Amino acid sequence: MENSKKRNALILAGLCGSIGAGILVVSYSFVAPAFRKICLPYVPATNIQISNVINVLKKSNNNNLLKMNKFLDIGSGDGRIIFNMASHNIFKELHGVEFNFWLCNWSRFKIFGKTNSFKIKFFNRNLWKFDISKYDCMVLFGVDQMMSKIEKYFESNASKGTLLICCRFNLPNMKPCQSYGNGIDKVWLYRK
Repeated sequence: MENSKKRNALILAGLCGSIGAGILVVSYSFVAPAFRKICLPYVPATNIQISNVINVLKKSNNNNLLKMNKFLDIGSGDGRIIFNMASHNIFKELHGVEFNFWLCNWSRFKIFGKTNSFKIKFFNRNLWKFDISKYDCMVLFGVDQMMSKIEKYFESNASKGTLLICCRFNLPNMKPCQSYGNGIDKVWLYRK
């Protein structure tokens, strides 16, 4: 009887320890950005922000949109921008790049059952080591501290004519072609 209680206590302790370790491993990737040089936390895009991204694209020259093949969501999070863009059939391929392993895999999981799943891909990579030269249009929900760095990265790595849509914060030096919305929901459209 005493051995049975001891064994049950050990099983319970092991189970609690495993659950605690699992929570720690998963939550680490959400907390870790706070300790990086540029703190870029996961903050999901609102429906208004997503709508503004689509509207600024539609408001820009429609003839140019028809020629676009590849779209990239920089810091794609849970993939909501990509899935929304897929429903508008503007691009032939939609890609997301996300550093957070769990968010990237959650996005990959959400692809199943989507009608346009063949044109959606998510990459678990570091943005600064990701090749952006093959994309016609990119979107970024950035933070103020990273905008000058992303501007330099865009200017030196994106192909001529590439569009960049910045949400929440604008690029410090480049002049936008257009903007749409107000306040924290405002988006800026840039062309290289």
